[in-house]
Amino acid sequence: MRQGIFSLIDISMRTANAIESHRAALEAAGSGNAVRVECDALPGGPNPPGHYDIVWTDGNGNGVIDNTSAGLRDTFTLTLQQCWVDDPSDPEDLLLDGVVRFDYYEPHVQWGSVFDDLVMTRTLNNAVVPGSAMNVSGGFSLLIPGY
Repeated sequence: MRQGIFSLIDISMRTANAIESHRAALEAAGSGNAVRVECDALPGGPNPPGHYDIVWTDGNGNGVIDNTSAGLRDTFTLTLQQCWVDDPSDPEDLLLDGVVRFDYYEPHVQWGSVFDDLVMTRTLNNAVVPGSAMNVSGGFSLLIPGY
């Protein structure tokens, strides 16, 4: 259970990093339009690389990713399709399918994540671990004070 919670926190933090990494592309695409990002391909078979789509909703309509207007937060939706999260330094990784909704309060300081039928499947040494799929629906808010 604890490993699953840490995995969700890690996914949430990676989501924040993905938003920051693709900020310019998201702003150029505009509110409501998807930016597609390729994921690693699980080796050892006909496994095409997965991907995720990020859609930004501009809460205050100013065309900039921010949260300067009280109560009008920008939000993000990531739709993951066979997205393998490979950490080469760790033999255990995750294969992800589903939706992550992200309420972006302040970059890298405070945010909320909601997982909508997110399927997390463990991989070990680049192979799916049979019976390891875990379906997650729910969410949390995270605050990192003093950043």
